[in-house]
Amino acid sequence: MRYIVVQSADAVAAVQPLVHWAAYLPPEQGQPKPDELPTAFIAVLQDDNLPGASDVDVGLALGSLTAAAWAHGVGSCIMGAIDRPALTKLLALPDGVRLCYMVALGYPTHASKLVKMQDGSVKYYLDENRGYCVPKRSMDEVLLKNASKSKNRSPDRGNRGCDFFVSVRSGVFQPYPKMAKLCAPGSVVVDDLRLA
Repeated sequence: MRYIVVQSADAVAAVQPLVHWAAYLPPEQGQPKPDELPTAFIAVLQDDNLPGASDVDVGLALGSLTAAAWAHGVGSCIMGAIDRPALTKLLALPDGVRLCYMVALGYPTHASKLVKMQDGSVKYYLDENRGYCVPKRSMDEVLLKNASKSKNRSPDRGNRGCDFFVSVRSGVFQPYPKMAKLCAPGSVVVDDLRLA
């Protein structure tokens, strides 16, 4: 993975027309207003010259980058609807380095909330306060298998161990610290996320 941070006002202004915002909304609603423009972009790049380069790494990088930004009060938008040829030229990418996504960074001026998906549509929309309503499938639709907590723990795990996947109840995903108490009694863990 490689990255280019675009943060000077001139560079941000040069990138702005090469990214496309909120395609499901009319331009007058989806385009950021002058006081809503991002303060920076990060180009997320894949170095195809490296052995083992994987798009999984891109996904992990995007998740980590956006979560870290939000932890500091900075909003983000992962942008795939971008003019890759023009951005590749603008950013002067070397051969073998591929532009995957642009991430816009800035301070949110409106709310964003998840809403239940209707009729399979993922089209987001604005509410009366200009907040984004983003349709998502329910946990029951996403979760294909619901395993339950194992009663037989391996001896080396003792009381602190827990299954990789245990019964899921509805909730909000929250990251949990790695070397802390990973599996308190009654906790629910799915991969690296804890349901609250």
